[in-house]
Amino acid sequence: MHDADAARIGSVINLTPPLMVIMKKQPLMHNEKTYQEIVGSAPLVLVVFHAHWCPHCRRMHSTVADAEELLDRRARVFRFDIDECGGYAEQAHVTSIPTFIAYSRGEPVWRYAGELSGDELLGKMEGIINHYAS
Repeated sequence: MHDADAARIGSVINLTPPLMVIMKKQPLMHNEKTYQEIVGSAPLVLVVFHAHWCPHCRRMHSTVADAEELLDRRARVFRFDIDECGGYAEQAHVTSIPTFIAYSRGEPVWRYAGELSGDELLGKMEGIINHYAS
C-alpha cells in the first residue's frame, strides 16, 4: 500500500487480509456497458468486487446491502462477482477480494481491499459524499 492510499483510508484498520485472486480473462458481451460507463453513471458510485466462494466477501454481503440501503440515492452501488465479471475486475486492477472502489464523476477517489465494518464503510462513503457534493 502506498502512503497516499493509507492517507485516504484514514483510520480504517484491516484485521483480516483480503484473498489474493487470479482472474480468468472474460470478454465483455457486446450488449454490456463498459466499466467506464458504469463508474460514470452517477455522481458517486461504489463498486464492490467479490466472489461467491470467498469467505471474506460472504461476511461483507449484508454490510454492503445495509450500506447501499442507508446511502439511498446518494450513491449507486454495483456488485461484481469476479468469476462473472472478470473483465471489469481486470480494468479496475483488482488483485484481491473483497475490493471496494468509490468513484466521483467517473474518477476513483477511494479504494480498499479487505473486510471493514458497516460503520467504517458508511463513514467513508458519507465523507466522500460530503467532500465531493456539488
